[in-house]
Amino acid sequence: ERNYEARATLAYALFKSPGRLDEALELARSAVEICPARPYPHHVLAIILQERGNYHEAHAQYEAALREAPLDAITRSDFGGLLVKMGRDEQAIAQFTRSIDLDPTQAEARHNLAIVLANHNHLDEAIAQWRLAIRYEPQDGVIQGWLAEALRVSGDRSGAVEHYRAAFAAGERNPTWESNYAWLIATDSASSDDELEQAVKASNDAADQTGKAMALDALAAALARMGRFDDAVSNAAAAANAADAEHQPKLAGEIRLRLNAYRLGHPYLSAPSTLPAIP
Repeated sequence: ERNYEARATLAYALFKSPGRLDEALELARSAVEICPARPYPHHVLAIILQERGNYHEAHAQYEAALREAPLDAITRSDFGGLLVKMGRDEQAIAQFTRSIDLDPTQAEARHNLAIVLANHNHLDEAIAQWRLAIRYEPQDGVIQGWLAEALRVSGDRSGAVEHYRAAFAAGERNPTWESNYAWLIATDSASSDDELEQAVKASNDAADQTGKAMALDALAAALARMGRFDDAVSNAAAAANAADAEHQPKLAGEIRLRLNAYRLGHPYLSAPSTLPAIP
């Protein structure tokens, strides 16, 4: 009954199980009550409280865990994630950095640090952190996808394509990433037929998932490059209507210009001058 470690471990398992957050919280609290001098129950309770949106109480539990185990890299990484949610980016950076200092293989800490850096327009530093994170977790599709987005925004087309493909190979099918990947391929005059087929597949999947203008626009561009102009016209028309519904008049106008080109049998080969920010 007083096995605090078993209670905390079960609490974490329940936390990972859908619909069992209340049970997890009760068990984690009991584990802390049984042995408040151990860091693990505090850490588990902090994670559960964070998920429930109880940020200030979670903050106190992370601090309690770190008082008992100040050299725990994972706790510091998770604490940094909470600080980001609380809008305390500078403090979060300090926690992520300390986590990495303690354990350079902490890919999750590097990934989260990179996101904060990118959001503060330190894109080169963010890219460096994502590259290091991938060195330790090459099969992590989420990290691969974020790096691809950063490289796309920085203007590194070939690097972006490489890491989009790695993300997809790892099973990550983020529709924004699929759309951006397809756009890079479709609007590049050097793309091969095989690459264009991949672009059609990716943008079609993104369109099926979301029905958004950007996915339909990318799909139309890829179809036009393959000479399938009737299909390009129909998808571009749907993209323009979707852009109207999404209250994006500028994008709708750009798509209609491309639509006219497809009607005349011309593909679109120039990428937009302004790249959207990392989503």
